[in-house]
Amino acid sequence: MPLNLCGCISYLRRRPNPKGSGYRNKARLRGLNYKTEMLPPMPATFEVLQRNVQRLNLEKIKLFTCGLSQHSQTMTFAYYPNSTGWSTIYPDDSKEQRDLIKKVALNNLNEAPRSIRRLRWLPPFLRSLIIENKLEKAFQMEQVTCQLRTLSEIISEQNIRQIDLLKVDVERSELDVLLGIEDRDWQKIKQIVMEVQDLDRRVEKITALLKEQGFSKITVEQEPFLNGYENFNLYALR
Repeated sequence: MPLNLCGCISYLRRRPNPKGSGYRNKARLRGLNYKTEMLPPMPATFEVLQRNVQRLNLEKIKLFTCGLSQHSQTMTFAYYPNSTGWSTIYPDDSKEQRDLIKKVALNNLNEAPRSIRRLRWLPPFLRSLIIENKLEKAFQMEQVTCQLRTLSEIISEQNIRQIDLLKVDVERSELDVLLGIEDRDWQKIKQIVMEVQDLDRRVEKITALLKEQGFSKITVEQEPFLNGYENFNLYALR
């Protein structure tokens, strides 16, 4: 789906890449005419993102040390240092969840990222053992207290008149973020890209909400290597 990448982009993400990758995109980022607001809630990942931005010297990127939710509040996050992308206020480290992730990984090896795809050359018992060890490490968790605000508060505070692209990747909190947008601000948002965890028919609920707010072109897709899992990508345009 084609997206307009000019104007103001709000990028709501639980984490940056802890290894600081992405510097090679410096020229590409500088060539785009947009202002970007980034809101990583956890101090450790905020510091990494801040260093990345300072090295790129991108004046149009603004960072906030908070996350977004339906209300302004302080919440305790499950922070996974070895798998920062899973950090969330709605953790699920149950045996059922781990078994599901393992099953999805094994069933979709041919479509998986290279680091996982290479396991297909190993005997099945060894594949299973390696994935179990990776999951054990990934689910090592720390509790971190973070401040959350609403998107409408940020819009008002920063006097944002238009958001050309709202990017949301918030690990099971996507509906909370959208419910924190007041009616007066919805028309300021022209495009949305978000990851949605389809729990309790969340894809259906979010699609209905976006249609109510005037988004007429909504596409839901799933990466092939996530077939059988809860993660979907949703794209919405007016």
